[in-house]
Amino acid sequence: MAIDPICGMTVDVATAAGSHDHQGQRYYFCGLSCLERFKADPERALQPRPINSAKPTARKPLPMMQPAPAMTGAAAVDPVCGMTVQPATAAGSYEYQGKTYYFCATSCLTKFRTDPNHYLTPPEQRIPRITPATSGGVVEYICPMDPEVLETKPGACRICGMALEPKVVSLEDERNPELEDMTRRFWI
Repeated sequence: MAIDPICGMTVDVATAAGSHDHQGQRYYFCGLSCLERFKADPERALQPRPINSAKPTARKPLPMMQPAPAMTGAAAVDPVCGMTVQPATAAGSYEYQGKTYYFCATSCLTKFRTDPNHYLTPPEQRIPRITPATSGGVVEYICPMDPEVLETKPGACRICGMALEPKVVSLEDERNPELEDMTRRFWI
């Protein structure tokens, strides 16, 4: 396992979307957008960042983005998106079958509550979900961490750098590099 240096997501090196060697060290990435961002400026990506390094904004930082006062326990992995989360500063938690799970954002918590077994199944064994959507409309993309970010094409969130997800899943034949990347992860 490795940590994506762009978004902080835990990445399985065997199924990583990409890797890049920099100064004798190999880095692994959750998505192609993180890989491209790293390649554009590796030195900047590897610099320690202050918590509020994002563009100035009027919104208050999320609790899990604040530094933990003291590492009182081990970090947990969000079962929906794979991000590393400190239980003390998690956006939410949910107890399921006697175990407590911690989440980076309320959207991940909501997804988990609707179908915990889906997210507890290893990704390579999950049955992909198909959600019908009306065709002919413009596809809107949102960030799971920053739902106020709304774009008309896939890419990285301008606030946190995570890959944008379709607001409504579509079955259209339109090429979607983020969907292709995620689909590739389920092929095994």
